[in-house]
Amino acid sequence: MNAQSYDLTKPLEIQAMSDKIFYRFSTFIHDELGIKMPEAKKTILQARLQKRLRNLEISSFKEYYDYVFSSRGLKDELANMIDVVTTNKTDFFREPDHFDFLVQKILPRIIRRGRTGLISTESNYRRIAYDYVKREVNESERPEHFDRVLRDAKVRMPGKKAGWLVSNLDRIESCGGVTEANRIAFSIRGRTEKIRFMKAFDGIGDKYGRNIWMDIYDKDFYESVAVDERIKKFSKELDVSFSKYDDHEKFYLELAGKANLQGWELDRLMYHFSTEILEAINAC
Repeated sequence: MNAQSYDLTKPLEIQAMSDKIFYRFSTFIHDELGIKMPEAKKTILQARLQKRLRNLEISSFKEYYDYVFSSRGLKDELANMIDVVTTNKTDFFREPDHFDFLVQKILPRIIRRGRTGLISTESNYRRIAYDYVKREVNESERPEHFDRVLRDAKVRMPGKKAGWLVSNLDRIESCGGVTEANRIAFSIRGRTEKIRFMKAFDGIGDKYGRNIWMDIYDKDFYESVAVDERIKKFSKELDVSFSKYDDHEKFYLELAGKANLQGWELDRLMYHFSTEILEAINAC
């Protein structure tokens, strides 16, 4: 491996992945790729990543993690890691509902606060899964059903968001179901049209219209930054302000270019190291 100061003389006997490093990888994979990674999947994850460690002649998963999230690793290795994790990703899923790109990505975005009680609580999540609702809940009862589940999960504004879920389920049905909706989504060409497609779903605006595609490292969004409250904090500390979303994003894209990073890479760095970045800004 030609990266930085990593020792190429280390033997290829790879150390077992520690629980701490597994937690770091699994958190990133869940947050950024939407793939649930319970402890039971540690062996599978370790086996997949070992291919990359051997190729790079790295003997520990901690060293590999540090490299992946270094400035060079974000540029040269992150895409490879994502590829080995997501290739034939059925190994990581527990139920067919989790294959649904639209359901899996849009749902957490419109819920936002309260997602732990809904998305991460399996009994609640099953009650709003597309196939379950289609099979078990009459159309006239869906608003009340969604409202009840969201209240059980302690989601804010359950009535409003239940309406979004009903509308989005109807939209997916009008596409011909989840499989066909997924096919349509992945057949769209161009960044603008992909954002337009996502924003047609209730609860999805400029930020999440981009972020959904960024989560799967879509090639049309390599040069994108999802402007959210976190990034607005950075802007406030930098004493810059913008009236338009596109101008705000452009500022950070230019900043990424000066650092020889993709916009996507800068966005992920600001997400994972927000505290450290804010401390560095305040120290200037």
